[in-house]
Amino acid sequence: TQAALPVANGPQAAQQAFRLLNSFYITKGMARGMEQGKPSYDYTQWMDACDLKNLKFYVATYENLVPKMVDLKRLDLSTGKIRRIAIDKGPFFMDVTGQTE
Repeated sequence: TQAALPVANGPQAAQQAFRLLNSFYITKGMARGMEQGKPSYDYTQWMDACDLKNLKFYVATYENLVPKMVDLKRLDLSTGKIRRIAIDKGPFFMDVTGQTE
């Protein structure tokens, strides 16, 4: 998968990465097993991609497949404390109704 990514940069590379990751996406109920006599289900809880050149981290969760981006250059990490960012909120759909030609 890494060979396909150098042809793009920034958000384009992240978009290509998510397209590739979607090929391995497991929905709930697709992979079932047994643990201690009870059914258990494997599923993709999140997918992520890193832009190491521009220090951006992209993540999409099972609850919301719209990718979120964290710009690590703009994030103040000098406090030494663990930072938490909500990644399960935000739009699920983009309304494009007004974009008719």
